[in-house]
Amino acid sequence: MKRLQLLLLAMVLAFVEAGAQKGLRVNDIFEGDVVEKNNMVVNIIKGGQLAPYKLRYFRSLKFKASEEERRKIEERVAADMQRAEDLEMERKGDARDSWLYYAMMTLPPQGKSSARHSYLCYQCVPANSVFYITLVYMEGSATLEEMRRVFKGKQQMTAPRS
Repeated sequence: MKRLQLLLLAMVLAFVEAGAQKGLRVNDIFEGDVVEKNNMVVNIIKGGQLAPYKLRYFRSLKFKASEEERRKIEERVAADMQRAEDLEMERKGDARDSWLYYAMMTLPPQGKSSARHSYLCYQCVPANSVFYITLVYMEGSATLEEMRRVFKGKQQMTAPRS
């Protein structure tokens, strides 16, 4: 009986984690529909470690993408940017060939609690015909300005050294 309860709890927790980005266009990326999951470095942090940042959930992906994959990913990030309550972004390149280099946004509150926001951060760094992409999804009550202050001075996401 106890094993069944533990199995059910594990299944519920897995469903909650998988659904954290549900409703966002980037959910396809987190599910491995654009770049295969086995080609990603995934980090998930929940609970007390995030309390000082006014966050309750953190999930990040790091991976290499081809030009075609980068375009699909940027399309999804741009779609979610349309819903952002607060947004900062930067594009690189020229007028003929530019790409979304960086975006950090606060998305509308989800669920029953209006104090819970979702945040999406994206960075894309080109290197030798591939793109190193970092995508971070977070939930919490912090404002984007509070997050900027907390993370100011932290090392920026960059391409791994070869």
